[in-house]
Amino acid sequence: MNKFLKIVKIGDMYEVRSKKGRRLGGPYKTKEDAVKRIRQIKFFERREIMSNNFYQNFAKSLLEDATTKNIAPVHKNVLNLPKGKHFWNVSLSHYINLAKKIGKAEVMRALNNLVRWNENKKPDISAKAKKIVNSLKNSKEWKNIPAKSK
Repeated sequence: MNKFLKIVKIGDMYEVRSKKGRRLGGPYKTKEDAVKRIRQIKFFERREIMSNNFYQNFAKSLLEDATTKNIAPVHKNVLNLPKGKHFWNVSLSHYINLAKKIGKAEVMRALNNLVRWNENKKPDISAKAKKIVNSLKNSKEWKNIPAKSK
């Protein structure tokens, strides 16, 4: 029996109480019914503990950086950056010429992914990518590139 639960006999009936005296069930006609209620309480306590631990561990594993470090990028080097340069140090003409080769959608998707992926952890990088996206959208050359160029 749980050390925090006790069966109290009141007259010819039985009650289940916490150690502090709070009623947790009853009155029951037999002591066996009171014991059965204690088993129910213990079952649901264990179930709650197990489910909380499961969901906490699951959420923790989703949020850990270690899980995302092992994911290889699917479209690595889509932006075709010169060696040693960051995407924000490259001129707009680079992105425009790249869009003419591989398509506007691919370039814009790569830049928008940089915006989304860095929004929470590296907002400065996200802001730089947003600035490039907005500059491209406002550029006359960008607007003149056909939507499905290859």
